[in-house]
Amino acid sequence: MNKEIKPCEGVGDIKFGMTRDELIKTIGEPDEVHEMDFDEEGKSETWHYDYLELSVSFEENDDWKLTVISVSSEEFTLNGDKLIGQDMDAILSKLNDAGATHIDLEEEDLGQELVIVENLNLNFWFEGSLSSGTKLNEIQLEVCD
Repeated sequence: MNKEIKPCEGVGDIKFGMTRDELIKTIGEPDEVHEMDFDEEGKSETWHYDYLELSVSFEENDDWKLTVISVSSEEFTLNGDKLIGQDMDAILSKLNDAGATHIDLEEEDLGQELVIVENLNLNFWFEGSLSSGTKLNEIQLEVCD
């Protein structure tokens, strides 16, 4: 499977806007499915593929189309670069090369930091400690409007 991250498009053959059936034909049945009901915002399904270290979400309000992709394997690349496991300085440098123009940093729960790249609809989740430094452990792509 091609594991190149393409902002606003998807990852390899997994494309935003796919139906659940199309995704199954592309990469098979998920290992796990989580359903959520957000009342006014509608329902959501998140599918997990353990062997790929990949999760995808489908939204009822978007006619059950693929809207979010999350990856945590070192095999996924952005512009040919493997990012998972790298520190924040290395990631920020590579994001500039990838065309990021609006980058926000948010501190989340203990030991987590989030880098949001608004113009590319990408979120980068970092975990770690002051002594060992923070390392990228997940990249989340969202469908572009």
